[in-house]
Amino acid sequence: MYSPFFRTLHDEKSPVVELCGGMHYSILRLISWHDKYLKSLQRAHFQDVAIVWDGDHDTRLISVLQSLYFSGLMPPVLFVGERKGMLWLLLDPEAANRLDLEEYEKRTVDAVGQSGIGDSWSVELESEVAQPGLFGLSGLESKTYLDCINLLWHPGIKHAVVEHLDGSFC
Repeated sequence: MYSPFFRTLHDEKSPVVELCGGMHYSILRLISWHDKYLKSLQRAHFQDVAIVWDGDHDTRLISVLQSLYFSGLMPPVLFVGERKGMLWLLLDPEAANRLDLEEYEKRTVDAVGQSGIGDSWSVELESEVAQPGLFGLSGLESKTYLDCINLLWHPGIKHAVVEHLDGSFC
């Protein structure tokens, strides 16, 4: 378990295949009271987030995610990665088009600074995979890797289906 605030749905603690120095991923589920546009919801929803780890599997990233979570900044995030002191966030494209990205980035930088990790991490926001891609891969290789994760897990905000003690669902 990485955090008492996130449920781990899938966890690759080390590389499954040799890809860009050991890239691998985990899927975390959290509870969100905001939609991907940061608007309040009437009922809580689940949010699944994919963490793309590099070879060193730097778990300080979890402290950064908790800081973003407590600052209310996670709902537009689909994928997260860290490499050599740079936090990379891939945002839902629709949300990125409607958010004030300058303000969102400022709040993200502030939250990263308050995470207590001890290092200064820069922040890179994207709404689509850029060139060059993730961790030294080409844009096409990165997009293919993320598309596979997306196909399996569909990161983002989801309606929460909750089972009651009597066995009924809402």
